[in-house]
Amino acid sequence: MVTSVLQSTPDLKVVYSHNDEMALGAIEVIEAAGLKPGEDILIYSGGDYQTNAFEAIKAGKLVCTELYNNRGELACQAAVHVLEGGTLPKKINLGTTMCTIENVDTETPAY
Repeated sequence: MVTSVLQSTPDLKVVYSHNDEMALGAIEVIEAAGLKPGEDILIYSGGDYQTNAFEAIKAGKLVCTELYNNRGELACQAAVHVLEGGTLPKKINLGTTMCTIENVDTETPAY
């Protein structure tokens, strides 16, 4: 996918991936194209909080990874609350954690 996008969009500046494996694959494709991930093209991962993503952050190739908490129980609680006539706030914080160059040495990978 990133190969096709690079070919059709030579001025690409940012790649967002839904997980770390996709982000790491994008890094490989970008490097194979002779570009520098983290400099020529910024890469963000929706995350898994993988050790190899932390290494890519330390190397300056990946901007961030996130530990996305599904928190399905909050969705169920919200649904019951609405069904009982309640209202909900516009946003509900699921407690997502982000790892960047600023905190990569203090965060712990999920695996």
